[in-house]
Amino acid sequence: MLVALKRTAALFPSRSAHNSPFVQVTVNKKPIQIESWATVHQACQKAQTKIPKLCYSEVLGVGGHCRACLVKVEGMANAALACRLKVTPNMRITTSASKEIQGALAFTFKDYQGQCNSCDKKGECELESAQLLTTRNELKVGESLDKQYGGPIVYVDTSKCIRCGRCAAFTQQVAGDYSMGELGKSARKTFYSYKKALLCSELAGNLPDLCPSGALLAMPQRLKVKAWELKKHSSVDVMDGLGTPIEVHADKKVVRIVPRFAFNINEGWLADKGRQAFDGLESHRATKVLKRMSDGSLKAITWEEGLHEATKAIRAVKGDEMKGEIGPFADVESVIALRDLLHSLGCERIVYSARELEHDFRCQYLMGSTVRGVDCADAVLLVGVNVKTACPVLNARLRRAALQRKVPIGVIGGGEELSYKYTHLGNSTKTLQEVADGRHPFSKVLKDAKLPLVVTSSDVLRRKDGADVEKVLMRLCAVHGVVKSEIGWNGYNVLLKSIAEASVYDVGIASNTTEEEKANPVKLLYLLGADYPQSIPPDCFTIYQGLYDDTAAVKAHLVFPSAAFTEKTAIYLNTEGRAQLAQKATSAQGNGKSDWMTLRALSEELGQTLPYDSLEEVRVRGMKLGVRLKKLQHLEPIGFADLVTSYGAGKNAELKPGIIVDSADNYYETDAISRHSKVMRECTRELNQHKLRNFRHKDNN
Repeated sequence: MLVALKRTAALFPSRSAHNSPFVQVTVNKKPIQIESWATVHQACQKAQTKIPKLCYSEVLGVGGHCRACLVKVEGMANAALACRLKVTPNMRITTSASKEIQGALAFTFKDYQGQCNSCDKKGECELESAQLLTTRNELKVGESLDKQYGGPIVYVDTSKCIRCGRCAAFTQQVAGDYSMGELGKSARKTFYSYKKALLCSELAGNLPDLCPSGALLAMPQRLKVKAWELKKHSSVDVMDGLGTPIEVHADKKVVRIVPRFAFNINEGWLADKGRQAFDGLESHRATKVLKRMSDGSLKAITWEEGLHEATKAIRAVKGDEMKGEIGPFADVESVIALRDLLHSLGCERIVYSARELEHDFRCQYLMGSTVRGVDCADAVLLVGVNVKTACPVLNARLRRAALQRKVPIGVIGGGEELSYKYTHLGNSTKTLQEVADGRHPFSKVLKDAKLPLVVTSSDVLRRKDGADVEKVLMRLCAVHGVVKSEIGWNGYNVLLKSIAEASVYDVGIASNTTEEEKANPVKLLYLLGADYPQSIPPDCFTIYQGLYDDTAAVKAHLVFPSAAFTEKTAIYLNTEGRAQLAQKATSAQGNGKSDWMTLRALSEELGQTLPYDSLEEVRVRGMKLGVRLKKLQHLEPIGFADLVTSYGAGKNAELKPGIIVDSADNYYETDAISRHSKVMRECTRELNQHKLRNFRHKDNN
């Protein structure tokens, strides 16, 4: 990935290992060494000198609007903007330009009508911090008069707008939503959503984080947040396969979720579903152990009674008559525990809740280029994946590549409108075959590219003809140089739909059902978080271990309540294969337990005690099985990509005529948590009016 690092350094010099020479500058008589491409503001940060900033953003490139970062530089007649001025050798900087800064802030606050004491931003407001830093006075208090409805995610109050420009820069540069921009000039300039339009981007929830004042607030948390009362816990977003690092703010329950900055993954952004769907954990939760009675009703029983009933049902069947099914939110530890328990009982029929992928090698189901590889690619082919809804944070990188570097992007599959310029090649398997065989015009684009990128989704490889599709994609990669082992480039990427898939395949338990297994009827089904199982055979004893009492629980004979991702400490693997730790933020509701603990207690009741008593021991067991858990946030080389693609190139698979479509058309409701979320239902109703349901095409089943 040396080429990737060099090209990323050119895009983001302030955050990359650039080899530029260092220069010496002096900040308030304190000499420091800093890179020659840095700004004066970055030099002040390195010197640990605080200067106010209200519009500057390294990610967005916004700066110079607020004029709050004025500094004095020796040899310059007037005060300079620290966010715009580059450092020079032997530069002498003085940050005590208090009169100039106070004048700039006075202009900013001239028409500002704040309600600081009742504002949700109280305690974490950049505007308030800047005022206190320079004048030591509190902001004046007024009444907000100019409000407008920005949708169910963002609350807009333009009377508090200080004209920093961050919101317009984000919507236009990152989100690709041009509904917000600048109106007016000079002192009358403000930022509105055009024609009172709704902010309908899948990344709109990041606007309140960027806004330095109370002009943009999170609508679901409005008038409910007091920053100083919340405890912060590091965690992982489980709503898609990317596993965005997040911070859970909780009191007695989860109050809000905000992103943690990780340049290798999210660059500080978080998708709206990962930010606001957590309220789905508050309704219809399974909080007690339930047993189905002879009249069909469910009765609450104790944990001891529940484990005894499960033991009695498991001992009544043979190992080859059992089946385990794993849901989309399973963590690594619970997958390992379920695998060990069922294997000890002689059951090897364990599946993921959807049809499995080929997973002999990690390069067959992970992102070979990693997320940062998108910043390096000079040609991109998307096959059957709408990245805008499948992974909005990754789509932001693709948008930047298309806008800043004019990277050609080809799309095979549904013609969903993306947020950047692309070429729709077709939506049939015939088009994919032509590109792989070099008979399509876009084939030349891939061949001429130095670092081509191919992105497909796990749903495409999960089709009935998924094995043939994979062979064609491997041949495409081999013929067009998508995998170049001599420079360490692997451009073949599989975007996993859920956070559990990488864990399932890394542990090595998922396998397609053999003909011999199909001949043996399933008499006991163990559902680990599988809220929507493939099928439940008749006369089959079903044990459901999960979050909700209105999904698979309505058909289960025994229900064990689980702890949600905010209620336990666990490790998740994202679509890159990166291990990330989620910390416990709140207590589990009712009698909910961590999944691996329930499985460990059940194994002891069965007389097949699992060989671990703590999370650390479970993780050691996982490392023995080959799961990469030794270093958190560390990526190990995937390997064997050139071997697999070479093997695939020799297979002359011919795809049957068919179409390639997206598996879901409603971004806001794709799983059990988001379907139980009131906020996501409002988003569906107001932002997705023409797509009120999910569908799966018959060719994908």
